[in-house]
Amino acid sequence: MQKAAAPEVLETQRLVLRPFVASDAPGLHSCYGDSEAMQYWDFPALRDLSATIAVVADSLATDPRWHRGWAVLLKETQDRAFVGFCFGVLETHRIEAAIEPS
Repeated sequence: MQKAAAPEVLETQRLVLRPFVASDAPGLHSCYGDSEAMQYWDFPALRDLSATIAVVADSLATDPRWHRGWAVLLKETQDRAFVGFCFGVLETHRIEAAIEPS
């Protein structure tokens, strides 16, 4: 039996999670450009929006089986404001083994 593909857009009562698009860079830069927010991240705060645009472009160019970014949007705002993000892939890695007792 084949599993159903993960949905492209996930919605809750308040939020929408959808794959990143290039136009998410300004919203993402509000985090990536903040040195306090980035102090525990694996790279330092980015100096300007052009650096964040490059990071988003790299993310979009990566095979989605290995890396995927999701924008978190707030439904309550007229333009569904970008309020956060998450990275990863649903069910990216799964290891199975058949083990027979000796």
